[in-house]
Amino acid sequence: MMKNLHSKSTMNREIFDRFYTEHEQEMLMLFKQLVETNSYSYNHKGIKKCLDLFSQAASPFLKTTYLNNNCLQISNHNLDENYALFVGHMDTVFPESSRFQHFVTEGNLIKGPGTYDMKGGLIVALYALKFLHYLGILSNIPICFLINSDEETGSLSSKKNIQDLAKSAIFAFVFEGGGKNGEIVTARKGKIGLKGIAQGEAGHAAFIIENKKSAILEMAYKVINFEKLNNPIKNISCNVGKINGGTGANIVPDYCEVSIDIRYSCKNDTKELNEKIQTLIQENNVKGVEFKLVKISERPCMERKNNLELFTIVEKTCSDLNIKIKEEFRNGVSDANFIAETNTPVLDGLGPIGGNDHSDREFIFKDSLKDRIFLTANALTECYSYFIKKTLNS
Repeated sequence: MMKNLHSKSTMNREIFDRFYTEHEQEMLMLFKQLVETNSYSYNHKGIKKCLDLFSQAASPFLKTTYLNNNCLQISNHNLDENYALFVGHMDTVFPESSRFQHFVTEGNLIKGPGTYDMKGGLIVALYALKFLHYLGILSNIPICFLINSDEETGSLSSKKNIQDLAKSAIFAFVFEGGGKNGEIVTARKGKIGLKGIAQGEAGHAAFIIENKKSAILEMAYKVINFEKLNNPIKNISCNVGKINGGTGANIVPDYCEVSIDIRYSCKNDTKELNEKIQTLIQENNVKGVEFKLVKISERPCMERKNNLELFTIVEKTCSDLNIKIKEEFRNGVSDANFIAETNTPVLDGLGPIGGNDHSDREFIFKDSLKDRIFLTANALTECYSYFIKKTLNS
């Protein structure tokens, strides 16, 4: 299995440049088709069309399998254990009614929905594998590439697929967009998404002066107390981002709900946070009003310490290639959080460099596609060689 894994060809930029020149137009055409096919998280037909396009591009040299929850699994070996895991998502945040639907090239910029988050990353992953196939060494590296379609809505149906595959992988790469200065993500905050619901009793506001069972009044106390969870020292953020309740100024509101987003940086803070949240639930400020919390979503934090060894190998590989990368702690969440929970080493942000995701100004730098494909192909060979030796010797 290890034969020719360290072929000098993998480090040879001239060979890669030739490969890239031969495949660039084909690659950009696939990229354009993916971007201009709407794959909003709830547009299942559009997502399936994108997965079909991607499967067709991968199938000449990789095995593709559809899973029953709109996921595409790509591999080159029987998936028993000791493989490298790639993960990315096909869904975007842009509905079919959005005016932002086109792939536009302006000099070194490529603009369009999902260019950065994260169809560009899927292109990087696929063409890194295609380059290793071009060199004739991909068969030496067992690889599993999972593409899910519900990441933007919390990966509720694909979380189990991701974690089941992660448990048997020796390391994982996730292809969210790279940092603006070439950063690769070694850590991410955890996230708890909550809905708070207050239930009171309606009545005519002109007659009820005392002992009002106002759901909005109870929620006002709750909002202030939840905002007190913000802790800049521990890098814990809490935001009550949406509120809805009441029907008119002359009616005591019997219902109010809020949406709450909590982020934390350290696994050890989880217990304390949950205890504080339970205290907030139990505190009643307005007699006769009931309050409850519903957990909408949750992602564990991705802690740096478990991923430093993997990053060190990638950093050394990049140094040998004269590619500059940096380490990044990223406040947002991704499917890398779920992989981290299995204790499998994982790096994120291996996609192209760009920005303005989740907006109609989303873009990538075109030349970063080439750099990240070359980086990924070489990082994959070096990391697999290192970790398989470590695994077999343990």
